[in-house]
Amino acid sequence: MNKPLMMALSGIILSISSGMALAANPCPKNAPCQHGKQVQPQQQQQQQHQKQQVQNQGHGYRTVKVQSARLRSGPGTNYPVVKGLRKGDRVTVIREQGKWAQVQVGNAIFWIASSLLSPH
Repeated sequence: MNKPLMMALSGIILSISSGMALAANPCPKNAPCQHGKQVQPQQQQQQQHQKQQVQNQGHGYRTVKVQSARLRSGPGTNYPVVKGLRKGDRVTVIREQGKWAQVQVGNAIFWIASSLLSPH
């Protein structure tokens, strides 16, 4: 038989014809996808929770009190710097962990040393 054989395997459709296999969308149908990878339910819940915290907080605004500050991808100097802020820039504090604050700037979430922010 020369007809292509179609099979579903873990939500990925494979088309096998003449000994070649082609993969379709890397994420299962209707599954949340981010950067070509399926977002895990726990990760998706965490992201939703973080967004909800920001929406519910409303009063967590603080300003940068130093000339320049570095926003990082995690709570520590071992995490990469992903953005910079200047004195007077306003952030929304989501939570604090030790000497670090998780903040929202625009639609993105970062970490900053709490000592660089105005008091509560």
